[in-house]
Amino acid sequence: MVLALIPAAAPAGDPPASDSPLVKLLKSGRVPEGRLGTIIEMIGKRGTVGDLDYLYQRAMEGSFSPANRLKAFDALAEAALTRDLKPARDRAKLIALLGSAASPAGAGPEEAAVRLAGLWKLEAAGDDLAALARSARSGESLRAAAIDALAAIGGRAGRSQIEKLAGPDSPANLRLLAVAAMVRLDPDAAATRAAELIPQAATQGWDLKPMMAAFLNRQGAGAVLAAALGRQAIAADAAKLALRAVYSLSLSDPALVDVLGRAAGIATDVKPMTPAELKALVAEVAAQGDPARGESVFRRSDLNCLSCHALSKAGGDVGPDLSAVGQSSPPDYIINSILLPDQSIKEQYHTLVVLTSDGQVYQGIVTDKDSQRIVLKESTGALRIVPVAAIEDQKPGGSLMPKGLVNLMTHSEFVDLVRFLSELGKPGPYAIRTTPAIQRWRVLKSVPPTLAASLPDPATFRDQVLHAAPERWTTAYARVAGALPLDELSAPPGGRVLYLQGELDVSAGGPIRIRPDSPEGIRFWIDDQPAPAGARALTTTVSTGRHLLTLRIDAAARPSRTIQVEVDKPSRSAAEFTVVGGK
Repeated sequence: MVLALIPAAAPAGDPPASDSPLVKLLKSGRVPEGRLGTIIEMIGKRGTVGDLDYLYQRAMEGSFSPANRLKAFDALAEAALTRDLKPARDRAKLIALLGSAASPAGAGPEEAAVRLAGLWKLEAAGDDLAALARSARSGESLRAAAIDALAAIGGRAGRSQIEKLAGPDSPANLRLLAVAAMVRLDPDAAATRAAELIPQAATQGWDLKPMMAAFLNRQGAGAVLAAALGRQAIAADAAKLALRAVYSLSLSDPALVDVLGRAAGIATDVKPMTPAELKALVAEVAAQGDPARGESVFRRSDLNCLSCHALSKAGGDVGPDLSAVGQSSPPDYIINSILLPDQSIKEQYHTLVVLTSDGQVYQGIVTDKDSQRIVLKESTGALRIVPVAAIEDQKPGGSLMPKGLVNLMTHSEFVDLVRFLSELGKPGPYAIRTTPAIQRWRVLKSVPPTLAASLPDPATFRDQVLHAAPERWTTAYARVAGALPLDELSAPPGGRVLYLQGELDVSAGGPIRIRPDSPEGIRFWIDDQPAPAGARALTTTVSTGRHLLTLRIDAAARPSRTIQVEVDKPSRSAAEFTVVGGK
């Protein structure tokens, strides 16, 4: 529980409290802009209530730069979460920011204010938070933050709003988020609602992962959901969808896996192989495994491999980069790592499981720890801050590698997957690349008619592409050899035109060369500078810093169903750069 620590008013005549050294630095005006953020973060970790008062007033009046204003709100959240400290004055003024939170500009101070409203338990913000959750202008992260804030506020005010959002009149995405939030307030009621939603999931294509995570992150809630599901018939496809969501998470519940497995017709137990069975499977991988088919299995969205692991530096960073795993690990080790991930965990990937005093259970890799908080990297890649004061129990955990993924594959798919992994890093088509290529792409989710009909003019390109909010993009990864399959991308509603974006980080300026594999059906830009029509390559000079490479692809005019873009530098160029990967 987050409590307000508001000091008693000073007796009349007492001199005002003197500023702390941190506040004096902020007031001095002598701190360079680039260092202000560090001082702001220190106030969140160490500052007094008086320090928080000053930081809050500066953040509300907007005298910080946008980046440092966001850091100020994050620092206030840090103080509330890890030290139960809040500003003493004018906290209700925060509600004024919520009205501007649903804007196309993306995450910023307003979204941080939404999180603060929950941490500060501002009951008067309930209507505004519910309105944000319902607004068509709110991105998914803002909707989730607003509903989480309502759950944190709790009580009659928070629960009544969440129950409305979870009702049948709300869109499916809202209902799923609201039921996830309800788990913290009333697991039994949440399980009843979830049991109504899961059977509809297969026909609607809903993402069940956030809701299933909420049940698994609550002590005993997985078993409560299992009991609710056991009281009704569940179609096999819906059970499979829910089971995939459970398997994608590091935490699990035996009763929940069992009831979903029976409904899906899937055996959920995974037994160790005997030495003879393992030897036979290794031979089958070598003789019959197809690495190309195995790469397709690895890229499947229901298996979530790329959410945790990177290939050619593109993908998740929860587990190790697998670009050279075949060079360092024999097939039998790879097989056991997939079947029984807890048996072979590298030192840096050991996890911690914590139980909090309010019944939440979290598992992740410890990325930071001090006397006030533990920061866990969860299986989704999200960072979870857990206040030390709220931890009731903790113990070493197993691997974040999902248990039971093999149950979602046929035997031949598993054989192909192992063959693919065993080829990574070896000479041939799965070797470590020597020429950089764009491996991680951003894909514009919805292409407006103005961008689809024809090549945009410079102003339209800047406004609708370069400055598009982060939530308007999704991520796609090229294959190991560098080609991005266009057929895997979600086609924009009603259109054939795609917009893709890659990123370069230049550490030393100079000429670079951008080379698409073919010019058919594409136009491209480096930042806001277009390449000539039909260009097979573009040599341009870039300065230090980040640069965006944007492609417009007309799928109907492009014979190839893939796109590959390499980036190198001409001879004698002094440029130094890396292709930005990651998630």
